[in-house]
Amino acid sequence: MFIAFLEAMHISALDLIVFTVGLFWASTLSIASADVPPKIQGCVLLQQPLLCDSPPVSTITSDPKIQFHTQDNRYLSVLWWNIQNGMTSQLAYKKWGIDPLATNLKVLLTSNDSPDVIILAEVSQKLFEELLKMPGIVYEYTLFTRYSDKLSRSGMMLLSKFPLSDKEVLPLYGTPRFKDDNRERAYRAKWKSIPKYVSDFDRSAVRVTIVKNAYQHQVVFTHLINAWPSMSTLLKGRKADLFFRMVTAPPKENLSPLDIQVQQLLATLRAQKETPFLLIGDFNLPTYAVPQRYRVFDFAINTVFGQKLSSYWYRKLSSLFQDPFKTHPDTIPTKLSSNFVKKLGFKVDQAFTNKLQTKSRLVLPLAGSDHYPIYTLTRPF
Repeated sequence: MFIAFLEAMHISALDLIVFTVGLFWASTLSIASADVPPKIQGCVLLQQPLLCDSPPVSTITSDPKIQFHTQDNRYLSVLWWNIQNGMTSQLAYKKWGIDPLATNLKVLLTSNDSPDVIILAEVSQKLFEELLKMPGIVYEYTLFTRYSDKLSRSGMMLLSKFPLSDKEVLPLYGTPRFKDDNRERAYRAKWKSIPKYVSDFDRSAVRVTIVKNAYQHQVVFTHLINAWPSMSTLLKGRKADLFFRMVTAPPKENLSPLDIQVQQLLATLRAQKETPFLLIGDFNLPTYAVPQRYRVFDFAINTVFGQKLSSYWYRKLSSLFQDPFKTHPDTIPTKLSSNFVKKLGFKVDQAFTNKLQTKSRLVLPLAGSDHYPIYTLTRPF
């Protein structure tokens, strides 16, 4: 398997020798990391301060007073946030007596200085309806899309200060399109039999046009399933095998539901390569396949080969579209993540642009979820 990995990454024997030297050198470097206890503090000044994890936003961006707008009205500001339906924030409330997600959503949804568009993932129908009733909400145009017709309890919510047009829901099936229904049922049965399986095989992407001051902005957003726990179980927890599976092309005879969804998404997006659009969401495709705690390996590889150990499908997306967040911090873990997730560290919330100019892009350490939100300010060329 190791030889296959070297061939897949186009690494020669000489490269391997140089990498070993580079890894030894990288491992001698001290990587600063502050173990800051979880606490909530104000940051990102709008009309009211938002609640952020410690450390403050100034460690992620040079200016804590983030400007979500610009005088050039051709730009559209978009914030994406996987809020886990508020479950993480509810645990924080029990621990600290404060619900950071509820506080932050109230500030975001009622501030005139907040982004033009906010997209929330892992939102229940009930929470969607509650947010629409919020007093003083400044978002006039909204839509809610369930992840699939078979999963009616959760989905994605878009709020916009500007009119929406040309909405299209793009189904992303988590099973191969077999002509024989029995083969499809067998495929689903196989994945359902795996502990930690993802029950909602099918997801969707939403393509919508937002009309701001006569300028049209096309936004595509999605939340793909997380099939990595299931694949880890299939590989009997072998971390090396899972890493190999993540960074190399998936075997055609053993595609996971995530592989199939990405293939469908890419096929749809390739058909509109001439159209400017922003693609944003939780793709469950790590920008770096190396967890944060082992990032020294990634540093060594980048030092020697000039490339990051990215997941295979992330490399495919970033080869077709521009990733303005390539050098930005991870979106998980947050201070509210589980202890297991805190040992990792990945960037799975991402944005890709096609024929767009990016003026600003940030990972915001807003408290209230196990993901940090991302923010973009873009316009067509």
